[in-house]
Amino acid sequence: LAELMVFALISSASSIADGTLFAKRKAPLELYALQALLLAAYSAVGKLCYKWINYATGTVLRSSKLVFTMAISAVWLRRTYKPHQGGAA
Repeated sequence: LAELMVFALISSASSIADGTLFAKRKAPLELYALQALLLAAYSAVGKLCYKWINYATGTVLRSSKLVFTMAISAVWLRRTYKPHQGGAA
């Protein structure tokens, strides 16, 4: 939770400095809040998992989230990836 608060403060300060804090958003503000809660839950669960698995396995599992992020962006945003990008992920 502390990490989430620090991130929120830093990103808010950056938005104020850029003048984009009150700019029109592409998605409703509620979705941004939901995304923040999901990221916090993901981080908390990831840290709890280290109690039952070793560090190397946990690191591999946490770094595999790129594959899921790419899959979701391909479906929702219709983004395309080159074969070498998918292979690198």
